[in-house]
Amino acid sequence: MSKLNRKSVSEWLDSNEEIGKEIVANFLMKRPVFWKEMVEQQTHHTVASRRLTLHRLSIAGAPGPLLPFAGDCEGITSSGVNMKRFTSGPIMIPKKSKDQLRKLNKQDLFMELLKDVISPEFDVYSLSHKILVNVLLLIDGDRSSLFFVEGSKENPILISRLFDVTAHSQLESVLHDDSEAIKIPFGVGIVGQVAKTGELINLKDAYDSPYFNKEIDKLTGYRTKALLCMPIKTSSGEVIGVAQVMNKHNDGEFTEEDVEVFNTYMTFCAIGLTNSHLFELSFTHSRRLQMLLELTKKLFEDTTSMEEMIECIMSEALKLIPCEKCIVVVVDKKTENDVTFKIAIQFNGKETETLTTIDPEHIDGYDVIIKVAQTCEQIITNDDGAQQSKTTLSISSNSNMLCMPVFNDKGDLMAIVKLDNKLNGLPFNDMEQESFQVFSMYCGLAIHNVLNYEKIKRANAKQTVALEVLSYHAAASLDETERLMSMSIQNIKDAELVSFTFDDLKFTDDETVLASVLMFKEMGFTHRFHIDDKSLFRWVLTVRKNYRPVLYHNWRHAFNVAQAMFTIMSGRIGCQFTDIEKLSLLIACFSHDLDHRGTNNAFQSKIESPLAQLYTTSTMEHHHFNHCIMILNCDSNKLLQNVSSETYEKIIRVIEDAILSTDLSLYFKNRSKFFDMINSGEFDSSDVIHRDLMRGMLMTACDVAAVSKPWRIQRRVADLVMKEFFQQGDMERENLNMTPVAIMDRRKIDELPQMQAGFIKGVCLPLYKVLAKFSPEFLPMADGAQFNLNGWEERIKSPGIDHKYFVCCCPFRSRIHFCFPPIHVYHALYHRIHTHSCQRNKYCESEAWID
Repeated sequence: MSKLNRKSVSEWLDSNEEIGKEIVANFLMKRPVFWKEMVEQQTHHTVASRRLTLHRLSIAGAPGPLLPFAGDCEGITSSGVNMKRFTSGPIMIPKKSKDQLRKLNKQDLFMELLKDVISPEFDVYSLSHKILVNVLLLIDGDRSSLFFVEGSKENPILISRLFDVTAHSQLESVLHDDSEAIKIPFGVGIVGQVAKTGELINLKDAYDSPYFNKEIDKLTGYRTKALLCMPIKTSSGEVIGVAQVMNKHNDGEFTEEDVEVFNTYMTFCAIGLTNSHLFELSFTHSRRLQMLLELTKKLFEDTTSMEEMIECIMSEALKLIPCEKCIVVVVDKKTENDVTFKIAIQFNGKETETLTTIDPEHIDGYDVIIKVAQTCEQIITNDDGAQQSKTTLSISSNSNMLCMPVFNDKGDLMAIVKLDNKLNGLPFNDMEQESFQVFSMYCGLAIHNVLNYEKIKRANAKQTVALEVLSYHAAASLDETERLMSMSIQNIKDAELVSFTFDDLKFTDDETVLASVLMFKEMGFTHRFHIDDKSLFRWVLTVRKNYRPVLYHNWRHAFNVAQAMFTIMSGRIGCQFTDIEKLSLLIACFSHDLDHRGTNNAFQSKIESPLAQLYTTSTMEHHHFNHCIMILNCDSNKLLQNVSSETYEKIIRVIEDAILSTDLSLYFKNRSKFFDMINSGEFDSSDVIHRDLMRGMLMTACDVAAVSKPWRIQRRVADLVMKEFFQQGDMERENLNMTPVAIMDRRKIDELPQMQAGFIKGVCLPLYKVLAKFSPEFLPMADGAQFNLNGWEERIKSPGIDHKYFVCCCPFRSRIHFCFPPIHVYHALYHRIHTHSCQRNKYCESEAWID
């Protein structure tokens, strides 16, 4: 005989087709593993593609961990796919009629029936029906049923939705829904024993087996005799189903040949069923991921009510796993044994019941919920009602429960969700448990958000109450308001408020209030913005009351800053600003240091004060602005109550920008841009950005205006600032064990002239010079700052010069200059007025500052 090779065998088979078909059929029937491995290799690419598809789904839309993917046969049982019918539109392979099939010999019949198994059929029930009909044809059985393994790994169960199939039955007549499906636990009945042991059972008479339940025959009227049960296994030997054939025709029994054919055919069927299961699993994954995306959208919508959120959770939970009953309990867990319930909502049938006062007797499964709350572990019971005896079967089940803890992103227990009795009567399978675990993660975040919202809501309520109390005690009294309103303001009108050399010591505290009211009236704000006298007086008095009695940043400082702004806006500069801007700037000046504590932003950060935690930048300035808004919103003194909402928003925005601009760090950030804009002549009053920048610079110019005033005022203010700074330095040294910066270090008091000169030279004078270049109206401020700078530099050169110099305020172009009169000996008085001959003007008042 010549040597065989692939080519010669192939040619011989082609030329002897009938004999070749018989040889191949016999070969495959005796060696089914060979055929199975060949088909599995062909389907491997398809499985890998589906894995990739699911992986892309997880990247595109799956929040949290992916649901389990059964990429191989072993995953079918553990995943427990819900076998709902799915129409896939398979590619049909032409096949012979049943009459034609019966005329074929066994080898031809076997090969013909394999077409149903290897066809790309994705509807698992359509494929299962074909398999059962084909099995009946192969071994000449009367009826057949197919059971799939479902449920969890710990409690698997056999489900048959296709039973009592005959060779002539149609799929629609033998396919049953979940309520009519047969459910058999592992180990119960003949089918259960086959699934449990993985071994086939061939009975000549089923009644001879102790596992057979005769009650079924009594109910149906069908007499079961011969019975052949065959396990359907994966390549690894895991049982994924059981096929059962009853009663061989002609009252015969199933032979060893029938068993071999049945076993071989079911080996191939396992491949087809695995592919169908994989496809259905892929579809189920996609559907559940879509449900989770929709759930995420619903849970994180603007839901602010806990009851609404829980009802949404229950609704989505019952969509994910349809059940008879659902209960959600929000938990407040302090310790393992200290668990209280805030609210519980349970769904019974079609109604929901809210239990705000939790009574254990009113909560189904209270003991289980308490246990889950204490252990933070899920509890699942799949009581199939089939443990009474080894032959008992269950057609329906109503004793299943899934109770799962719900955590937030920090792992804190937020709630417990309990589901009772799936509507299909089946136990909770592994996929449902893992899906529900993912679901619970989103529920935890949603509940956490609602609880945070409720905390914020309560905090806002407390804040509102606190503000009401604060407003009452912070607001000026009506008696005080009426007293000030009855005072004459004639003396104030004669005091020349429009002056860069104004000295607030001319006024008492009450007169500063009158002067403040006069500024609003002189600017026409009371008429333009419909501000009544009572509201205006009470607002000014309230602002004064809300300044703390610190050495420098007090009401007097705010009043002086407002007076400087009033002076600027009373000149030609004011024409470049709108009434809204001018009113906003005046309010901002009065309010820019409200509730100042005598310490700066750096100190607030060092002590980690609540203000520093609330405002990370421009700490005190933000606080001043918020305090300003609080006073403006007080019912007793709503200064802006008669303006439109649009005007009010504009005013508040300008006030905020103005107050924040008094932070010198912002001044240094913006001044180079402002200086370039003025020096290049590019300032455009119609440009919003230019106007914003100008307003900020004017606020700084007014805030430090004391350096431009007559020497006696500048010296007095410098002394107050120094003492306030030293107090902060003392606190840093004593309480924080830190060495304060030089300007706040009491030990460096002798360096005050150097520090003051540096402040004027580095901060104030450059700004005043640029403003003077923009408008000559700022020359008094520039000259005054230069004059005081010279004074401090003289004191650096000659300590003790304060005993010899005079400060002159001459009417000559409103300039301030040094006078050098003959040296006189003065008594050690704090203030004293003298008249002397001035070189620049014949008469001027001068004041000697004597330490």
